[in-house]
Amino acid sequence: MSCQRECHIVEIEPGQWYCILERPSSPKDAWDWKEDADCFGPFPSAELAIGELDRHSNPGGFSRIPYSPRHRRHYAVAMRMPPASETAQVPFLAVRRS
Repeated sequence: MSCQRECHIVEIEPGQWYCILERPSSPKDAWDWKEDADCFGPFPSAELAIGELDRHSNPGGFSRIPYSPRHRRHYAVAMRMPPASETAQVPFLAVRRS
């Protein structure tokens, strides 16, 4: 059963894929769901980024978005924060789960 969350598999730079997943605690019908999202990556391929979903509850599908120069700005709000499950207070771009 799906959790009805937004999920994008995005190529921010050529060969750098990220899994951007709306948090379960995010407000529904928010203006920009990416403000309440976790970002995982970079991954060298879309398939590996999709594999990250095996570690999370089913979002109900995803959108695969190939590289475009505008993606870095469009997804910047989601990429500025560490995943909610991380306790470190160190600023960084994204986290890669191993």
